[in-house]
Parts: sequence; C-alpha cells; structure tokens
Amino acid sequence: MKEAVSRDEQDTLSLVALAEILKAQGVPDSLAESAKYFKLAGEYGDCDGQCGYAEACRDGIAIPRDYVEAYAWYNLAVNTLRGYDARTERDSLETKMSKEQVAEAQKRTKEYRDAIEKRRNELSTKK
Repeated sequence: MKEAVSRDEQDTLSLVALAEILKAQGVPDSLAESAKYFKLAGEYGDCDGQCGYAEACRDGIAIPRDYVEAYAWYNLAVNTLRGYDARTERDSLETKMSKEQVAEAQKRTKEYRDAIEKRRNELSTKK
C-alpha cells in the first residue's frame, strides 16, 4: 500500500484514507505513519489532511504534542470545507497558548500557505 502512495503523492484522498486506516490500528508505529500521511495530504492543501495532522499535533499522537503546530494546521483549514470544525479547534487551542505562541503559529500558517500555493502552481504548470 505504501508503494501506491509514493508513486502518486498528489492523490490526497488516498493519503487521507491510508492515514485513517493506520490511525485506526492504534499501534505507535502506525500512528506515526498516520501523522506523516495526514501532513503530506495537508501539504497538498487537503483540509482533512490538515485537520488530521493538527489533531495529531494537538494530542501528541505518536509525535510530540505541539500546540503551535496544531494551531497553524487548523488555521490553514479554516477557509475550507471543514472550516467550522477547524475554527472551533483552533480557537480552543488559543486559550491554552501565550500571545507569543499564537504569533508564531500565525507566522507558520503564512509560511505553510505560501508553500501550498507554490506547490499548486508548480503542479498546474506541469500539466
């Protein structure tokens, strides 16, 4: 299954589905792989990938807990199909963070958003 993902990383639906399957197994190695695939899908702009990776960061699921990173990934998903859920989760995290942490998370959001846009532009010019 992992070979299919590496051959076509642009298929974010497959990435998210694989991440969900691995997450459901509940085994530490599978959970770490799940976070990796959620992040990869999120890097292609997939809102489910962004929210899945944010959840892993927020809860420390097989990766170190990181509220700043979780906030940034939820913030990316705010203007997507899952925007309401992402906004609720992001705002809940903000109550646990310092002003400096929120500022850092917003900075990361911009960096990630720029990288996603760049990737989309590169993919559209290859077609």
